[in-house]
Amino acid sequence: MADAGTITKRGLAGVLLLQAGQYTMDVMSTLQSSPWTAENVGADPEKVESLNYYLKNAMVVSTIYCVGAAYLSESWWPVFGSAINNAYLYYIYNQAIAKARDAARKGSIPAWGMDNAQVNTGQGS
Repeated sequence: MADAGTITKRGLAGVLLLQAGQYTMDVMSTLQSSPWTAENVGADPEKVESLNYYLKNAMVVSTIYCVGAAYLSESWWPVFGSAINNAYLYYIYNQAIAKARDAARKGSIPAWGMDNAQVNTGQGS
């Protein structure tokens, strides 16, 4: 068994790795934007494709960081946290896309270069 100093260092290393990962995600979130933006562009299939590309990248990178933190800290908690947060983010972004499509069908928001027939059939411009 490791001594107390080693255990403390490993625990701190896990926390620092998570903090670095969270900072990276915060910066990406700022650049990628937010569910609000997804709701405003989500009626355009090309924009949704781009949004999903970045969402999947964020999920992969955050999972890699959390697996690394789990390894360093010898605890599965970072992986559980990652799974919970990634599931939530996937849900919230997809809810925003669904709201955008619904609003565009009702004519409440612009469909970013698409007419209602294209929105209703899911075709891009």
